[in-house]
Amino acid sequence: MPSFTRNSVYWCRGTRYISNAFKGRTRTPLAVLVLWCLACWAWFYWEPLLFVARPPDPASLKGTHIPRTIWQIQLPMPESVPAQGTRRPGHASSWMHHNPYYTYTRLSMDDARRFIRTHYADRPEYLETYEALQNPALKSDLLRYLVLAKVGGVYSDLDTKALKPVDNWIPEPHKPHARLLIGFEWDQRDEEAPSWFTYPIQFQQWTIAAAPAHPLLQQMLDYVHAQLRNLSTLHNTTLATLHFTDEEIWTATGPRAWTETIWRYLRDNEGLANLTDLSGLQEPRLMGDVLIYPINAFGSGQVHSGSYRWFTPKDGLVKHYFHGSWRVQM
Repeated sequence: MPSFTRNSVYWCRGTRYISNAFKGRTRTPLAVLVLWCLACWAWFYWEPLLFVARPPDPASLKGTHIPRTIWQIQLPMPESVPAQGTRRPGHASSWMHHNPYYTYTRLSMDDARRFIRTHYADRPEYLETYEALQNPALKSDLLRYLVLAKVGGVYSDLDTKALKPVDNWIPEPHKPHARLLIGFEWDQRDEEAPSWFTYPIQFQQWTIAAAPAHPLLQQMLDYVHAQLRNLSTLHNTTLATLHFTDEEIWTATGPRAWTETIWRYLRDNEGLANLTDLSGLQEPRLMGDVLIYPINAFGSGQVHSGSYRWFTPKDGLVKHYFHGSWRVQM
């Protein structure tokens, strides 16, 4: 593999070529090119913070059910878990910047224990399960469902950036009705599905907003508890000693489990005949009190699903950077 250090022959040839290309000519084109590249970079990274839609005063808002609380989770990565990604909390400021009237809370391991003890004293199995799990991804998944089910608010992973104020997420006609906000990670459309997508639609769970006590979240807690118990039985071991694969994380607590629970809920309560009926969604769709967003709301920048890849889409609410701190196989 060629070396491109400052003293390498490739570096010297490259700088000599560029120098000769502009020798005896005006350097204006080069300056313009450099400035254009810098402007594109600045726009890509900072545009969501530079042009902020001023959130309305809370006193003027009527009929919204989502509590004005933002939750994020930062758990330590134990040495016993061979996950290879890293946590990058640098985007948290965007959530506070866009939502000055909201309470921002980042839960640590100790905060999580206190929350579960306080709010689920009547369900000791939740704390037992949480304490037994060693993988921080499983803990984080379980914790977000516990928090939203009990007190509601907006949950988002640390590798996300807020693009718009939360108070502007819900279209005005839906504000009196929406009590759960969800969006796509994958929309198969006419594409061939990769092996890790089980359904033609997969719902992301890096950003969820909910009113307290939404029944879908309680169903998710029941589903997660059953899946974890089944995996423990399957491997003939305890949760504390069970090493989960990526596939098992997806299925037990992750987006596959989340999608399965949403699909059952919409089928049984809102008459959704097939998940493909949601494919190609262009505007938020309200089903009962569940508001479903199209791919760009939470999943822009991907190479599939009709996702808008470049810059910030006009309907983008959150930018996810897919740092993958939870992954075991990368």
